[in-house]
Amino acid sequence: MVRKTALVTILAGSMGLASVAAAKAPEHYINPKENLNPDPNYAPGDYAAPEAFASRTAYAAAKAELANAEMAGKAGRVMTLGIGEITFSAAKNKDKSVLGYFRNYFGVAEMGKGGLKKMTMLVDINSLDTAVPGRNNRIVDIFFEAAKPEKGMATVEFTKFQGMNAKVMKKGGTITATGEITLNEVKKPITAKLKLKKNGATWMVETVEPIKLLISEFGYEKAAYALMKSCNHSALGNSTDVKVKLFFR
Repeated sequence: MVRKTALVTILAGSMGLASVAAAKAPEHYINPKENLNPDPNYAPGDYAAPEAFASRTAYAAAKAELANAEMAGKAGRVMTLGIGEITFSAAKNKDKSVLGYFRNYFGVAEMGKGGLKKMTMLVDINSLDTAVPGRNNRIVDIFFEAAKPEKGMATVEFTKFQGMNAKVMKKGGTITATGEITLNEVKKPITAKLKLKKNGATWMVETVEPIKLLISEFGYEKAAYALMKSCNHSALGNSTDVKVKLFFR
C-alpha cells in the first residue's frame, strides 16, 4: 500500500498541477478574498465594449461560407430563420443565476429521406446579452476574449441522430443528436436531446433538456478568476446550461 501511494504521488507530480486540477474540476471556482472589495455596497460599474470588428467580420465570413457551401444548387437543406433563441444560465456567488442570450447565430440542416443527416451551427460570441451592458462587455472581453477572431465564434456540428426515421420526419418527435463543439479553440464531443416539430415547410428544433458545458473542459479556468475579480463575485459555477429553440426552413 505504501509503495502504491508513493507511486501515485510521483506520477501526480510528474503530470503537473494543471493535469491534476483538470482531473478534479470544482463545482464552483472561488475568488480569493484579497480580490474582493470589502465594501458591501461596492458595484463594479461600467466596462467599455471591446473592439470586435475583426471578430464579427470573421463570423460573417464563416456564415456566408456555410450558407454558400450547403445551399448553392442543392435540395434538402434548410437554414435557420433567426426567430428562435439560444439561451444560457450560469451560477455566480453559488446561489444566484445569470440568464443570457446569444442574439446572433446561423445554422444549416441537411435533410434526407430518412431524416436529418447533418446539422451545423455557428454562434457569434460577441452577441452575448445578459441585459446588463457592463456585464456583457466583461464576459465577452475578459472571459471569452471574443474580440480575437479565433475565439469569437462557437461551432457545433451534429452528424449522428439516434431515433431519426420517416415517422419523425413526417410528424415530429424526439431524437438524440451527437457530434462536436468547438469553443475557445478546443474541440469536444457534444450530445443533445432534441424535439423536432414540422409545420408546413418550417422545422422547429428545441432542446428537451439543457446541454451542460463545463468551463474546465474548454480552457477558461484563468478567465474565470479574472472575470470574478473584475465583477467582484465570490464564486463562479463551473457548469453552464444551454437551451435552444430554433426554426429552420
